[in-house]
Amino acid sequence: MMPALVFWQRSIVAREPSMEHMGHRQASMFVQSTTVFPTVFAGVFVESDLVGPRLVTFAKKHSFKVKANSVFLDGRKMASEKTLHHMLDAEATVAQFGDLQMSLSSSRHKMSVAKYMGRDGDLGFAQLFHSSNGLAPLYDSVLAELDHGRGLPPALRPMDGRLILSLGRNFTGSMLHRHNASWLFVASGAINWHILPPDVPVSHSMLTHNPCVLQNDFPEFPWMECRQEAGAVVYLPAHYWHATCNSEGPLTISAGAQNDSLSSLSRAARNGDAAAVRQIWPNSGSTVDGGEGRIALSWAVSHDKALTVSALVDLDPSLLMQPRGPQGLLPAHEAAQHGSAEAMRALLSKDQGQATVLDSSLNQPAHAAAHDNQADVLKLLHAWGADIDAPDRAEWTPLHQAAQAGHASMIDVLMGLGANVSSLSIVGQTAIEMASERGHNAAVEALLRHGGEAIEAQALLNSREL
Repeated sequence: MMPALVFWQRSIVAREPSMEHMGHRQASMFVQSTTVFPTVFAGVFVESDLVGPRLVTFAKKHSFKVKANSVFLDGRKMASEKTLHHMLDAEATVAQFGDLQMSLSSSRHKMSVAKYMGRDGDLGFAQLFHSSNGLAPLYDSVLAELDHGRGLPPALRPMDGRLILSLGRNFTGSMLHRHNASWLFVASGAINWHILPPDVPVSHSMLTHNPCVLQNDFPEFPWMECRQEAGAVVYLPAHYWHATCNSEGPLTISAGAQNDSLSSLSRAARNGDAAAVRQIWPNSGSTVDGGEGRIALSWAVSHDKALTVSALVDLDPSLLMQPRGPQGLLPAHEAAQHGSAEAMRALLSKDQGQATVLDSSLNQPAHAAAHDNQADVLKLLHAWGADIDAPDRAEWTPLHQAAQAGHASMIDVLMGLGANVSSLSIVGQTAIEMASERGHNAAVEALLRHGGEAIEAQALLNSREL
């Protein structure tokens, strides 16, 4: 049977929500009836479908039954004729992308994918997410079955202003929120959606509630519910309230986009279209002078598009020294933070000094690479003359950054490049003390392997009963 989008409201028909939808909590009986929104096959999804939430399905490798009243493009295949039959392997994803730093949905704190998967129940309902921030390889891996977005129905393809990526274990999810129109593709696992119309007044307690029991605990609201299996897309119009709960497999992996505005220059830069960048630039007028060029460079850097990085810097070399965002990041620091090795190589080829350029906190790009565990970029910076022991304003070296973040593998890389394990911060802390203070056992052990103040470190380990 094809999946359907279901609208729930209080009525005279009793239904008990399943444990699958409600998480571990025992679901309570309350009164509901259903109005079914038909699932839309990708080949017939058109602009008129953008008026409400939709579940978009694709052709499967195996056959499936179609309801008699369903429209199936007059028996023809979807326009792209692409079948979706692959489920992204969760274990392989963690093995390949485990070092990537993402944000917890509950606190916005950063955590690696591998560390998140290793935590057992102490993170509550938090999942990992990242938006428009340089996780292009993983994003592309998730969307491979959709031909990197080109397999979407044409009506959804323009919605690519803000890219979304999320990974979550069973019974984790995203708290109730809303934003611009968006779509989301599930590559592995399944997501239960709990949706409210834009005009429904919601309370603060609902915005911070566990999404997996939200509908059960607030049954008086006119919920719409949808279960999204791997290989399907959910579309949401602007401003619809929604919460999600991951409900199948060891890891639910999804990617999509919001319809935030994106200039033609930034879109070309993000897509790696250097010819389009050069064509658009003279026609951009005052928007380039107003910072659009720097925004476009951020998109090119975060998505590791070396050709458009080179094109933009050729058009305006001053972009290299223009800070952006609340942290005042320079392009080289952005490339280091995102692990964009090819973009970094392009920046260095334009100006070798980018290997040691300082931001407002006197951080070099090597500090950003060490903090976000970007080993390939760090090695590249070292090859181009970066100082592995350079201090920032607080006299933290890249080794301090790696220790503070708990990156044992980065510590191994830094020590292999000759980092000084005894360097002191402005308050007199070594990297070992910093790692131990934060409970990063693996990082402490990595520093010990490289001869870092063994007696003191062992005492610190014993004091923490590691």
